[in-house]
Formats: sequence, structure tokens, C-alpha cells
Amino acid sequence: MTDIDGKALPTNGKEAFTIYPAQKGFQCAAFGNKIWLNKAEFKLEIEENVLFWSVQPNENVQSFHRHATNFVNDNELDATSHAIVIDNGDTIKNVGSIRTRFTRVTDDFAKEIIGTWEG
Repeated sequence: MTDIDGKALPTNGKEAFTIYPAQKGFQCAAFGNKIWLNKAEFKLEIEENVLFWSVQPNENVQSFHRHATNFVNDNELDATSHAIVIDNGDTIKNVGSIRTRFTRVTDDFAKEIIGTWEG
């Protein structure tokens, strides 16, 4: 996400969605300091211009997404979005009816990150 409601998104949090033609995808995301999803698989449902998916990487965490597409081109997807993240029955994120813009990432950074890293 690069902006919300036309304003820059002031966060170091990132979400990456990889969507495949077979109506499945993977989500990588950080939700505060509490949850990190790494290539959590989801099944994608598309109804007209609305994308729906849910992710459950383990028995405690669930993430639900709804993105009503306003426009999409080769580089951007603009949508009115709603997302809920639940951890152990507690809602830890509930963002709704915001306009979001996703940008397509085409760079492959695999070569740059291969190696041993410590942090």
C-alpha cells in the first residue's frame, strides 16, 4: 500500500500480496510487533470488481480482506478496502472503508538478498 485516501501512508508496515491466476495467492505482512505473515497462502474469490480473501497461518491468527476495485492497470490497483486481523479471538486490526492504492512490484531482489544476514 502506498497511500490511503490520497495521502501517503506514514508507516514502516508493509503488506505484499502475490496473486496467481488459479485464484490463489500469498500474503506477507507485519501487524505491529505482534504478527508476521510470511507467504501465508489464501484462496481468492472475485465477485465482479471485488476481491475477497482470508488467511489463517495458524490456529490463533485470522486475516480477512475485501477490496472493491475502483481501477486497475499494469502498475496500480486502486480499491476501497476493509481488513480485519484477529489473534486468539481478539481483533487487533480493523481498518475499513478506506481507499487504498497498491503498486505492482516487478523487481526481483532474490540475487541481492542471498547470503547470511544477522540482525
